[in-house]
Amino acid sequence: MSEDEFTPRELGLLAGVDWAALARRELVTQVAEGGLCPQEVMQAHVSAGMRDRLAEYDDAEAAEDAYWKGFVHGVRAFVVQNLARAAKNN
Repeated sequence: MSEDEFTPRELGLLAGVDWAALARRELVTQVAEGGLCPQEVMQAHVSAGMRDRLAEYDDAEAAEDAYWKGFVHGVRAFVVQNLARAAKNN
């Protein structure tokens, strides 16, 4: 991995924010509150290209784990952003 590449956790964080902006509210809530991604979210979200990218790491299992932890944090960041935005508008 070069210095200008994102880590698996950072990739997950970015993906989580993007996914939460487009996903159904109940799924976003489930991920944000539960701290885990349901299997159907994991299967539907990760492209074959991302799986290949994570598989290139020396410890591919750890890279995928870091990706999903980052993803959950990205979803939570999206929720917090929206709560703050709603509070500001009230």
